[in-house]
Amino acid sequence: MLALLELAGSLRVPVSPRMQLLGPDGRPIGGGRSSPGSSATPGRSGLLGVGGAGSGAKSASPKVVVVGGGGAKPAAAAFGSMPEDLADFDPSFDPLAAARPKYDLAGASGRGDEAVWGAVAPSSADAIAEWTSHMLGKGIKRVLGLFTEEDAAARSPDGSAAGYMGALVAAGFEPSGVSLLDPRLPGSRDIVLAMCRDAYAEKVRLCVHCADGTTLTSVAMADWLLSDYVGGNNAEEACDLLATRKRLAGVERRTAPEQLECWVTNGCLADVTPVHAKSLVDAWLERRAKLETPSNIQVVDDLM
Repeated sequence: MLALLELAGSLRVPVSPRMQLLGPDGRPIGGGRSSPGSSATPGRSGLLGVGGAGSGAKSASPKVVVVGGGGAKPAAAAFGSMPEDLADFDPSFDPLAAARPKYDLAGASGRGDEAVWGAVAPSSADAIAEWTSHMLGKGIKRVLGLFTEEDAAARSPDGSAAGYMGALVAAGFEPSGVSLLDPRLPGSRDIVLAMCRDAYAEKVRLCVHCADGTTLTSVAMADWLLSDYVGGNNAEEACDLLATRKRLAGVERRTAPEQLECWVTNGCLADVTPVHAKSLVDAWLERRAKLETPSNIQVVDDLM
């Protein structure tokens, strides 16, 4: 028996670890617009609506706002060098995971009445019509793009953020269901949560999207889970919950707890670049991996 216990103790295996908002409520938050390339913090001028209070009678034009303004390291790396015949082996691959959906469209949770969904944005102006058709076919009624003005303009027919929104309306969305927001804008978090709650209350699906479908989308989706599902302030649990959707939804979205906490505490993000987001996720996963290494379970030997 003692020999078996000693053998078990020796078999420890490392565990791998300026664009303003065009909002559907039609209430402008301001009218300023940051100049391209400006390094100044976006002013409180982010919401432009399609009619409603503060914007006159409703019109057919979309609500426009011009608000200026992850992934982990390869899992194989955690196992050290791999034999040559297993060079392409990915230990993180899950054969039971659902197939990756088109445009990475997936709900924030597996709840049957989930109102908040995420997706990658159309890659160009030419892709907007097909993207819109797919979203509408999947029951998406409202869309919220999280972009800098430059990113929105890059996929617009006329090279402007407003043009991107207009193209979505022309492709089939209701003007009141199309919104854009630069998440660097103060108060962005409140705006996004309000839109999520409105969608849930009205039993419609809201699709949050960004340039790569994860850098900014993941923050908004994790915050929704934190607020509506997890409760409290456990950012790490919310981030983990979102990431575990990969098996059933086919999409792995990760944001670091540090990024989510910044969003919740400050009400906006200071850095919206994919490089920054990935560095935070990588650092977070690396810290977790260290907590799971054999050096942290030496107590097993002491108990033997």
